[in-house]
Amino acid sequence: MIMIESQLERWLKDKGESPYVEDKDVLLPSSIENFQLYPTHGIQQNKEEILEFVEFISNLDNRDNVLEIGLGHYGSTHFIWKHLFHKILTIEKDWDRIRKFGKNIFDFYGEWNLKESYFINHKSYEPKSVESVRRILDEERLDLLFIDAQHDYESVLTDFILYKDLVKNGGIIAFHDIQCKLHDRGVPHFIEDLEEGRIDGKRHKVNKIIHTEHLGIGWIEVGVHTSARVQGTFSFSGQPQGHNDIKFIMKDFDISKFRNCDVLPSRQSLMSKLPKNSIGMEVGVEVGNFTDKILNIVNPSELHLIELDTGLYEGLKLRFKDFLNQGQIKVINEDSRVALKEFEDGYFDWIYIDSDHSYSVTIEELYLSEKKVKDGGYLILDDITTENSFGVHMALNEFVHNTNWKFKYITFPASLYINACLEKGE
Repeated sequence: MIMIESQLERWLKDKGESPYVEDKDVLLPSSIENFQLYPTHGIQQNKEEILEFVEFISNLDNRDNVLEIGLGHYGSTHFIWKHLFHKILTIEKDWDRIRKFGKNIFDFYGEWNLKESYFINHKSYEPKSVESVRRILDEERLDLLFIDAQHDYESVLTDFILYKDLVKNGGIIAFHDIQCKLHDRGVPHFIEDLEEGRIDGKRHKVNKIIHTEHLGIGWIEVGVHTSARVQGTFSFSGQPQGHNDIKFIMKDFDISKFRNCDVLPSRQSLMSKLPKNSIGMEVGVEVGNFTDKILNIVNPSELHLIELDTGLYEGLKLRFKDFLNQGQIKVINEDSRVALKEFEDGYFDWIYIDSDHSYSVTIEELYLSEKKVKDGGYLILDDITTENSFGVHMALNEFVHNTNWKFKYITFPASLYINACLEKGE
């Protein structure tokens, strides 16, 4: 601990106008209205708070992997993590900050001392960031997730949802600026909701280090919480920041609709969550490329393929001739809204919808499918996007609001479109 503190003091002596942040330096909503430039600090932390947190982290049994969201002006927390962890991942949207940190490291050590440091130059909620973190970890888990980027409520919540499942049991999820007054007190409000069970249905014990009025560090230990308590809602204000932004998918839903929802990297990984030897339906098949993946991953006992196009229907019969002969696959050349009515209620374990994509057709497919899926079964929608006037997201929004279906999985791939898997309440 003494060595880390002395190294940090050396690192900070030529960074910013002062090394640490004090209460008098903190930007408040009133100070932003003055449109003035304020000094930067070598580390955007209070000295007593960050050193106490470092001492806590240094006593953990496992210190292999850390992910921090937000590099800061000079990357000084990344510098700290280099002394504590084997592998350090940082998500930072500003490439100039990353390059400047590299130069500062070279100047400090006299060499390029960044062998186990990884930098993801995207916004934390972008699919490429999630995919990159998973690829770098390579099946390993995080010992520490340190969230210190955008401080509005929706950004903190999004970072928590996207990355919390990458933290191992007993690992730490930490939040900086838990007393920050900016952004409508986004971080403090999030911490309150976390403690009261309004985020994931678990009342978390938030440990706090507070030596200032406006900063503070809070953390939870994964797997440690009190009794569940379900209440309250959240909504994201403003316009979505991208056609496949998870903030848009979650917009204006009661938070209980996302309780126990997991984020997955691809629709193939979503398929692996479906029960084997189940009865399923794929609505909108085209040439059957995804059908191959369903057969390989799920191996359903019955798979009903609905394809309206006659030419594609004939091609599917040829492609899956052996499965047709065995009775595992049935191909139906009808409008999905007609075909769905021909099955008994509660017949299917799951239905995958990837057909017309217009609002009017998708909403009708959803309400028809609702009856045909058994309790505890799944409805999966492909191509959720705000681009190309697709109506899937509009239909999804209406359907979830008006029914007892809840989100079970959301895929967050590097490609254009998101999948959502809904679970039927019993």
